Amino acid sequence: MNGRKKRAWTWIGAAGALGCLVSLAVAIDLFQVDTFQDGTLMNWSGGAQRINQPNGGPQGAGDRFLQLTGDGSFGPGGVPAMFNGFQWAGNYQSAGVKVIEADVKNFSNNAVHLRIVLFGPGGTRWTSTNAYILPPNSPWLRGSWYLSESEMTRVLGTSSYATTMASVVQMMFRHDPGAPDPGGTPLAATIGFDNIRALDAATVRPESFLIQPGVHLSGNLTSLWFSDQDYLHAKINILAEETGYPIQVNFDMTSPIQSASKIEFILRARASQEGNGQYVELFNWVHTRWDRLVDVFATTFDSTATGSVKGNASEYIQAGTRAIRGRLGWEELISETAAVWEVHIDQAVAKITP
Repeated sequence: MNGRKKRAWTWIGAAGALGCLVSLAVAIDLFQVDTFQDGTLMNWSGGAQRINQPNGGPQGAGDRFLQLTGDGSFGPGGVPAMFNGFQWAGNYQSAGVKVIEADVKNFSNNAVHLRIVLFGPGGTRWTSTNAYILPPNSPWLRGSWYLSESEMTRVLGTSSYATTMASVVQMMFRHDPGAPDPGGTPLAATIGFDNIRALDAATVRPESFLIQPGVHLSGNLTSLWFSDQDYLHAKINILAEETGYPIQVNFDMTSPIQSASKIEFILRARASQEGNGQYVELFNWVHTRWDRLVDVFATTFDSTATGSVKGNASEYIQAGTRAIRGRLGWEELISETAAVWEVHIDQAVAKITP
């Protein structure tokens, strides 16, 4: 919980009976996040085993996470699933929540197909049409689940999408391979969850990159994912014949959805000297051209440059594959530029709004 909205609970009970935890003022809140750093399960329930682990989250030692284990049986606890009817219930429409993101890790030898399930009035259930697939023994990955009607399928009940989104009773994560189904599928698997977020857009990260022209000095793909001072370093290749564009980083990523209302690209970087141009371009699949989103001067300190496309944003998502292709570049704009200069990229990601 993020502290933006106070949440209160009280215990009620009768003599000789255990108390029940009752929510008095709980509602979904845009940008809320479950970090599990308080050592609790943060109201996540279900038949599968749930443990708050004190170490081993995405940030390593001291980073707590929720461990969920399904035993693969056909009884309670067989399906890797957990639900929350407290801070993840409420009116998603008025809160502006369009995307759920979570850091997830598969600790087992079986692939896990994770879907979001939203429970609405009268037992209605809407679930993700496409599952986020965690490969066996995966590292920590950032999963995104879009909640637009085109990305959800009603699998039980009669309540409309709008009615359900305005009055969600509880949200569930569940293993469900194949076509969307009212119930999950038993699987022996252990999954880690951390930093479960309610967002209005999802962050998409590069899946591959190629520095050409230029020379790769250090850093790797994950250096581009977060603003954490883990840099991807490149320098000008003075032996190359290219002029004007001495350093260029080509990248590919995949959009979780085919149709988007907005794509925003965020670049955080610095150069070894000022005065040169810094840009971001995305490939327009409809018009088969490169369009420039960002065009600024490079700085010698970490600075953030953002650019966005609206209205025609879906033209930058390839039909069928949902591929997004882009490039980051630095160009020489001053004649006094030293023969060798470098760039340091801290983050390069896109935000996709349905």
